[in-house]
Amino acid sequence: MGFDPRPDSEGIVRICLVSAELSPFAGGGAGTYAREMAAALGGAGHDVHVLTYRRPGLETSGRRDDVPGAMIHVFDTESGAAAMKAYPARAMRHAMAVYGSLSALHEAHRFDVIEFPDFGAEGYFCFQARRTMGAFEGCVLAVRVHTPITVCRELNRETWMTRVDATVEHMERVCLVEADALISPSRAMLDLLGRVMPGTRREDRPEIVVANPLSLAVARGGRAIGEEPLSILYFGRLEWRKGPDVLVRALRRLAAEGREFRAMLVGGDTPTAPGGGSMREHLEGMIGPRLGARVELREAAPAGEIGGLIDSSGLCVLPSRWENFGYVIAESLARGACVVSTRAGGTAELIEDGVHGLLAPAEDDAALAEAIARAMDDPELRERLGAAGGERVESLMAPAAVAAQSVRAWESARDRPSVRVAPSLSISVVIPHRDLESFLPAAIDSIRAQTRAATEIIVVDDASTGAGARALLDGLERDAAVTVVRRRACGGPGAARNTGLRRALGTHVLLLDADDVAGARLIERLAGAFERRPGAAIAAPLVAAFREDPARPEWGWVPLGFVRDMLAVWNVAAPGSGVLVDRDRAIGVGGFDVRASGYEDWDFFAALAERGERSEIVPEFLLYRRVREDSRFHGRDKPMHARLQAEILARHPGLVERADVALRLMLASKREGPRRAGAGPERGRSGPKTARGRSRRRGRGR
Repeated sequence: MGFDPRPDSEGIVRICLVSAELSPFAGGGAGTYAREMAAALGGAGHDVHVLTYRRPGLETSGRRDDVPGAMIHVFDTESGAAAMKAYPARAMRHAMAVYGSLSALHEAHRFDVIEFPDFGAEGYFCFQARRTMGAFEGCVLAVRVHTPITVCRELNRETWMTRVDATVEHMERVCLVEADALISPSRAMLDLLGRVMPGTRREDRPEIVVANPLSLAVARGGRAIGEEPLSILYFGRLEWRKGPDVLVRALRRLAAEGREFRAMLVGGDTPTAPGGGSMREHLEGMIGPRLGARVELREAAPAGEIGGLIDSSGLCVLPSRWENFGYVIAESLARGACVVSTRAGGTAELIEDGVHGLLAPAEDDAALAEAIARAMDDPELRERLGAAGGERVESLMAPAAVAAQSVRAWESARDRPSVRVAPSLSISVVIPHRDLESFLPAAIDSIRAQTRAATEIIVVDDASTGAGARALLDGLERDAAVTVVRRRACGGPGAARNTGLRRALGTHVLLLDADDVAGARLIERLAGAFERRPGAAIAAPLVAAFREDPARPEWGWVPLGFVRDMLAVWNVAAPGSGVLVDRDRAIGVGGFDVRASGYEDWDFFAALAERGERSEIVPEFLLYRRVREDSRFHGRDKPMHARLQAEILARHPGLVERADVALRLMLASKREGPRRAGAGPERGRSGPKTARGRSRRRGRGR
């Protein structure tokens, strides 16, 4: 089994590496990986493309000498669907920009493989598009495991969880579950995923350990092995999981023993100190005036300066509490430095204690100080370990070998079974209506203009009182394509929808509010999602909101589907309008509960989710929702939201899957309050930093 060679390719594999970061334009392990892998694959003769974020120095697409072996393509978040004010987290906006750019690139190049990083879920909408619409079919969609943001939060003991944090976790889960192959540089990382993010590992797809490539030649700088006092170097983010505080405690022990040394900690600050404060400030307090004379804290150094720092140090100490397969360690080894690290995570797979470096137990500052002292006292040991470390990197991370192993890993995931089934859906459209005669004709016309026709259109009038509405309904009753059902008493939208569900002849029902407009492919896309993934309860599109003209939406909403712990706090599932529902499943939960006035959509989705039903989200803006000042949602206050939320929780006690997560989200929601879908502020940085700023630069070597 292998990739089918094209007549003009002579067996060349066409690969696109997606990475927000790309060295030398953005530092870090992920950026280093993208550059090294592109060069390795290009050197092996493959057709390599890299899709990365536009930034200073990298404004245009093309081939570049500083990223050899690949065609570089750049994107931003300022155009297309990504520019919509619709995303609760900038990681989501970033993923939409990736999807838009990658769709066009794949159409032009027909990639065999597209590989995404795990952290920040850059492939989120691409995986949704393949699942629901068949996009990228025939192409292996792989995920390279660095360290997901969700795992980093756990390792950094970050317990405060906002809507943004939960959204990014959901996105990462989708990517990890949907990937055709997971490729990790360490077995430890795959095992940790199973513990921290249960359900993301699958027995029916390969999970393969392939080291990250590194082409950096073994080199020695001006370091004198016997130099005294010894220079100790730490470089990487000042982050809890990387253990800079453990190093400072070890240095305090060495100073108390009367040992002479100089130490430099180089890295950017993060809010991961105890209590969520600045790690830099925490370290400064630990160092104090006595140790301050020989321990220097420096800001993160440009990638081009790291080699010089390594070469001029006597000892690299990298005491992570947990590490996947850190490029900081690999680069130190490759340059012949003596490395002291910990046995945590994948480091033990890279370094054999006493052979390629010295390893201490994680978080054990006494053992770390002992290992440092051993290296300080034995220049010959430092020399031997440095030489062996360089050889280890050359043997394990040789680019040509890693490229070949990666291609074999992608090949093992090549024959993904088709999920399409024969179309069998019949679609009824149910439009609840009450005195909206100014808007109802546009809603009906949008259904008539669908690329896939509905079986029937049912207008359920909820006891309209106006003469204009009654006249419009009288006219519609003479239209053979429309069935009008008149309710004698007003029961609200939930009651009207229930009436329509009972009267519908179709296996599936599209619910559309009378003042909304359906995009021309709404039925085609939603029905296709059901046909590709039979057994779902609902399928929903992305939502664009407008006031006057559907062609000029002002903001939007991206539903997440049945994310149960979030659904206990907000309706993240889907809109009540523009959603296609399985009629039998909808009736099976009793339809819409009319007691949940104003939140009946949320309650309905909670009922389905509580029963373990599945949802599908089509990643296209296909519902145009009208914003009216007289809407019953306009100006909903916090007390009312809290009361209705309590009612939903009381009616659906089995909804929550992880009680601690739901409770933490509720604490954070007290600050956020109820938000109009899509109208709240985005969190995190657009592009390479995916959530809440600097502390989210996850899974990267620096």
